[in-house]
Amino acid sequence: MIIMKKRIVQIYFFALLYCLSTLQSFAQENLEIDFQTDIVSQNIYRGQVDGSASIQPAMSAAWKGLKLELLGSIGFVDTKDPRQLDMVLSYNTGKFSFGLVNYWDDLPKEPYFYFGDNSGHQFEGFLTYDFGLLSASWATIFAGSDARNSDNKRVYSSYFELTAPFTIKGIDGDVQVGVVPWATEYYDTNGFAVTNIALNLSKDVRITDSFSLPLFVSLIANPSARDLFFVGGVSFKIF
Repeated sequence: MIIMKKRIVQIYFFALLYCLSTLQSFAQENLEIDFQTDIVSQNIYRGQVDGSASIQPAMSAAWKGLKLELLGSIGFVDTKDPRQLDMVLSYNTGKFSFGLVNYWDDLPKEPYFYFGDNSGHQFEGFLTYDFGLLSASWATIFAGSDARNSDNKRVYSSYFELTAPFTIKGIDGDVQVGVVPWATEYYDTNGFAVTNIALNLSKDVRITDSFSLPLFVSLIANPSARDLFFVGGVSFKIF
């Protein structure tokens, strides 16, 4: 089991290094670089509370469907909020995309380069298909500090989500419905549960002729936890 975990981690980072070298090799061939920082009133992910008001920097590099993203989050109101750093490696073929995510937070008080079962890392694989009117995605944690069942076996915490985008009166938005298919402490569910019903709206508010400020709001319900959140935020795009 330990050897298998090491191999999974090694494969992940070899793939990461390969993608970085590929992006560097083709830096002059339609390489797209993006950097932005969001400020949100509350950190909610898949219907779960991940923290209070937060600053969330993000950067990405994309080339011909291949994309590498770094996503961070740190609370600036509650000092007990975890520090988060996620890496997303994905490939998009148009309607179909797939990839790997390395989630990390410092709640276990372990350093970043520690990969035991009690570390702050979770490794997740995901698949997404865009049908046009809506998209469907499936994600499963396959390594790292996943939840365990009564026999101390990994439960492979999973999440399924449908997203329907729309535009109305210059406002972009989407409706999301997310479910957890089986019991897992990772999402705090005892079986099949609807954990995320969200309405997301965003609009670029023009400040000057050459500058606009992207604002967004989300109304998020978690029926499983019987909770409701109203989140707002702003994005500062550098390039």
